[in-house]
Amino acid sequence: MKDQIVSCCPYWGMKHLTYPEFAKLAHSQGFQGVEVAIDPLLQNVCEVKKYFDDYDLKLIVQLPYAAGLTAEIMRGQFLRMIEECLQYDLFWLNCHTGRDYFTFDENLLFLTESQNLIRGSSTCLSHEIHRGRFSYDPMRILAYLQESPDSMLTADFSHWCVVTESMLENHQEVMKRVYGRCSHIHARIGHEQGAQLVDPFHMKNEAYLTTFQSWWQEIIRVGDNSDSTKILPITCEFGPKPYLLEPYDIDVTAEQWKQNGMMKDFILKNFG
Repeated sequence: MKDQIVSCCPYWGMKHLTYPEFAKLAHSQGFQGVEVAIDPLLQNVCEVKKYFDDYDLKLIVQLPYAAGLTAEIMRGQFLRMIEECLQYDLFWLNCHTGRDYFTFDENLLFLTESQNLIRGSSTCLSHEIHRGRFSYDPMRILAYLQESPDSMLTADFSHWCVVTESMLENHQEVMKRVYGRCSHIHARIGHEQGAQLVDPFHMKNEAYLTTFQSWWQEIIRVGDNSDSTKILPITCEFGPKPYLLEPYDIDVTAEQWKQNGMMKDFILKNFG
């Protein structure tokens, strides 16, 4: 599936670089796309996209900024942000959707109404598995996927590891049913007590790396069985502090960049 995998670099932790500087660096390191958190109600999405088009980088717009004290207010902002983005023929929207304290029906409206907006669009949309959002734990996810059968997920299983304080050993039936609903992967290695290992490639963390690799491989296998031409963006999403709990004597930015580059090489080597 090498031709269908799109390796993406996160702008998260790189805000000391301008968009053109970041685009040039990501391109020079062999990434095929980028993922950038944008508030489209405050930023010009078309202008941001141009910086990455100049380097032939696909743009995933991450949408984490919708806010509001009630589900109705937040949902209104959320949908306006999606509508704004859909004007510009973007590659992908990765959404931080709903809240863990909204009711099931309130969160479900985020899914169904966003799906209505993108129907017929060339832009893909997925909802990130993330703490604090509708998708925060594996015990409740299947009900949402059943009620919104076209909604897709961004697989960041590190969050579920933290929420369940496990490597999801007791959630294998859920995982089997979720693989086919994951259209985007956030490639970060978490563990039972944290969403990011300091050094995922250290030999002492081999079991964690192998477990996450097996999950990603299942997403790819299920995707290949259903559509061998399907594009799968994989964002190498090792983040800065406080995700990176670093020793005091290292350059955090350099370490984050190194890990994302190593993960990109790992993905292309093992899933190509």
